Amino acid sequence: MAGQWLDVRLPSEFKVFHYDGAVNVPLYLLRHKLNMLDHGTQYVVCCDTSRRSSAAAFILNQKEFQTVVLKSGLNQDEAGALRIAPDQPEVSPRLDENCSSPTL
Repeated sequence: MAGQWLDVRLPSEFKVFHYDGAVNVPLYLLRHKLNMLDHGTQYVVCCDTSRRSSAAAFILNQKEFQTVVLKSGLNQDEAGALRIAPDQPEVSPRLDENCSSPTL
């Protein structure tokens, strides 16, 4: 199952690192930008730690959007590189075990 990446971090964070094809809608603007999102698309909501993405998924689900949240977030280091532990698989831009449905 595929989905559209929806990155809810600040534009400055998004500029440092983001998945190709991701859409950046900062959490603080999300309620004002709902009209630019498609109800027929499933969104994989992400941020650095999954706190903002969980809040964003809650807002989107209230408006009947389909969402999942990237479990542990993007976890960037200071250089903007994706931090991946040696024993963990790479996070890939597809819906899989790295994502979870938001809890309401």
